Amino acid sequence: MESFIRPGLDRGSWVCRSNCPAVGVVQTSDTELSLYLQTHYMLPDYHLRRYSLRLDGFASVNAPFSGGEMLTKPMQFSGEKLTLNLSTSSAGSIRVEIQDEAGGPLKGYSLEDSDVVFGDEIAQVVTWKKRRTFLPWPGKRFGSAS
Repeated sequence: MESFIRPGLDRGSWVCRSNCPAVGVVQTSDTELSLYLQTHYMLPDYHLRRYSLRLDGFASVNAPFSGGEMLTKPMQFSGEKLTLNLSTSSAGSIRVEIQDEAGGPLKGYSLEDSDVVFGDEIAQVVTWKKRRTFLPWPGKRFGSAS
């Protein structure tokens, strides 16, 4: 029950039916989504306001400066590369470990083997010791169930 985009300090954004989407989410480029919200509803200066966010930017995982960890549910891969949609801070980074079904790291795909990933990318390829190809085991299930 929280607003995705809050009305802010503008009093005209707090009137009935303001801050409501005028159209659904629209992809406006290869890397951007746009939302159009109505504001100042029933006021003389009624208008639409455009907001933009990165492609697939509705969900994210955040960690404090000290770092953090995210564990996914088990998944099955069919491709040869793992890509991440990421945006780190200038001081932040990501490393990826692939685990077997028992929760142990796969040889060659541990955190220690993972190359550091940082920046702002929609499809950043993850590498381990500079290897770009991933998983010579197509169709195998990885990760541990909790």
